[in-house]
Amino acid sequence: MRQAGQKALDNSPTYIAAKSSYELAKLQTQNNRAIFYPSLDLLALHGPQNYHPNPALYPEWTSSTQLIFSESLYDNGESYKHYQIAKLSEEQSQVQFQKAKGQVLLGVVQSYYDWCFSELQLQFTKKYADEIERQFQLASAEFHQGAKTRADFLRFKSQAQRSELDLIDAQKLAVKAAQDLMALIGVSPDSSVQFALLQRPASIHKKIRSDFTEKDLPEEKILQIKYGISDLEEALVNRRNWPQALITASWQYGSQNYIQTGQSWNDNEGSSWNALLTLKWNLWDWGTRARNEQIQTLQENMDQQDLRKQLLSAEDDLSHFKIDQARNIERQKISTELETNEQINMKQLNSDYHAGRINYLDLITGLANLLDAQSRKLRADFDAGILFAKSQYYEGTLDENSLEE
Repeated sequence: MRQAGQKALDNSPTYIAAKSSYELAKLQTQNNRAIFYPSLDLLALHGPQNYHPNPALYPEWTSSTQLIFSESLYDNGESYKHYQIAKLSEEQSQVQFQKAKGQVLLGVVQSYYDWCFSELQLQFTKKYADEIERQFQLASAEFHQGAKTRADFLRFKSQAQRSELDLIDAQKLAVKAAQDLMALIGVSPDSSVQFALLQRPASIHKKIRSDFTEKDLPEEKILQIKYGISDLEEALVNRRNWPQALITASWQYGSQNYIQTGQSWNDNEGSSWNALLTLKWNLWDWGTRARNEQIQTLQENMDQQDLRKQLLSAEDDLSHFKIDQARNIERQKISTELETNEQINMKQLNSDYHAGRINYLDLITGLANLLDAQSRKLRADFDAGILFAKSQYYEGTLDENSLEE
């Protein structure tokens, strides 16, 4: 299952997109952090130039080299706001990345357990069908010898036909479960990939948490982060209504006209520096800033409503998880007792059958009841494994390394 989970992650478009989005957000955060640091630029200009409408006979040669060290000391707080937004966006992308990863792996666990159950159910059905067929062959021989009536023969034959149809259906379900698992992990149905059959999930013996709340949902975490981003973006838009103050400083060193002019670098060498305060206030913009505020508010509302819709769906899933967990505990208890009782009953039926105290119909009925009890117990165990994986998903601990070998 661990290999299947890793392959599913490698082939999942949703996971790959979420991972790329997270990497992009980290790079964007680094870029916004770099704005706080000084920059160093080297500018060089060399080549001929001429003028119009009075061109010279020979173009003049121009040359210039400048080394510029600059720093924005204050920009009305916009750089810091963009950095805060980038950090929150990175955090949001990380939660979305973990959510996508957990959903892919949860799908693998559920699909893998369903395939295991269908294969084991096929074994139960085949065992029952083989026994029915064996008894039918005996009844058929007795019928042709005159020891059985035609009504008994037809009844045996009907049971054999029903068991054969059940076997065909079980085979179909097993094939479909295998194909669904292959499709989920991105493997062609014609592939030679083989899966290991689990008789029972190891996680059924582990305690499953069910005390999760809305705050544990990734959708809730994403929504809260989005609220923080929206507040910062709204503050950025609102700043446009007030005067903008910018403080910059720079130092530069260089020279010019030192090629083909008869002058050297030292002749025109020089350096300069400045520290400037710039004040800007847009007094009239034909309502652009007001509309930008409305656009920002509407866009935030749309994004938040979409996230709230996802949160409501996630809360519904969490509620069903808690209900399923409570019911499955009772299912496991009852199915375990039922399986034990049917095993005891089957031993007694075998003893009575060989002693001639009951006929084969009672034996077959007992076998069918035992296989049904084993199937119910197995389904409850695999459902417990799926619920355990869901609890890991809500905890945020479900990854490829936590899947069963």
